[in-house]
Amino acid sequence: MSRVLLVDDDDQVRSLFAMALSKDGHAVTDTESGTEALELLAHEAFDILVTDLIMPDTEGIEIIMRVRELSLPTKIIAISGGGSVGGSTYLDTAKRLGADLTLKKPVPGSRLIEAVRVLTAGLT
Repeated sequence: MSRVLLVDDDDQVRSLFAMALSKDGHAVTDTESGTEALELLAHEAFDILVTDLIMPDTEGIEIIMRVRELSLPTKIIAISGGGSVGGSTYLDTAKRLGADLTLKKPVPGSRLIEAVRVLTAGLT
């Protein structure tokens, strides 16, 4: 079981992902706020961070940069539909800044579970 921090401002997406990851045996902490995610990362250890990239307060790119600046061992999965710019642009940037995996929305819960399993395989 891994500790997962899930960050997405879309309530339905966040709820679906949290449920899927919990059913797969992971301990999930979720938030709709990038700012709250940074506070959680400062005080708690997470194995995996799953973050949307486009959010109203603190964006996922900023969260990724902060995790890497702090040299946290947290593995990162970046997710984005990309808005009007296109998901691949944001996802490419996230990868260059330190995301371990990127997924383009819409993401089926099964695909997210598979990505988390791939990253947690290296943690054991």
